[in-house]
Amino acid sequence: MKAATLLCLAGLVVGGHSGSVMAATNRPHVTAPKHAKAGVPLLLGKDYDLDHNCKVIPGLKVVIVSPPSNGIIKVLDHTAFTHYPRSNVRYKCNKKRSQMLATFYTSRPGFAGHDHAVVRVISPLGGTEPVYSYDISVN
Repeated sequence: MKAATLLCLAGLVVGGHSGSVMAATNRPHVTAPKHAKAGVPLLLGKDYDLDHNCKVIPGLKVVIVSPPSNGIIKVLDHTAFTHYPRSNVRYKCNKKRSQMLATFYTSRPGFAGHDHAVVRVISPLGGTEPVYSYDISVN
């Protein structure tokens, strides 16, 4: 399969952070500011790779590029609904729960202020590697 075709296919399959498809870029995608309570886990994003039959494609990874200064990031196996856009052949997958990775942030107990973290999503299909930058306000 030609590289351009593989990149196109990877762009269609990689769902992430509510199913958004990221453009190929080295710059992080800056997410909307997140608000957390001190010491309480906050879901930052969900990432998934499904084939056209809604089966999980194994090998998806979320890598912490820059950990938060005042908390921790955990990437956990998770089961939830996908959010592919109506124009995606995998839109039908949104009707049932699928296995995915969920990225959670938890601040140090008692911390109040701002924190920041950056994660990279690596698909087993190759192609783009979305990078997400999170600004988190903790109270």
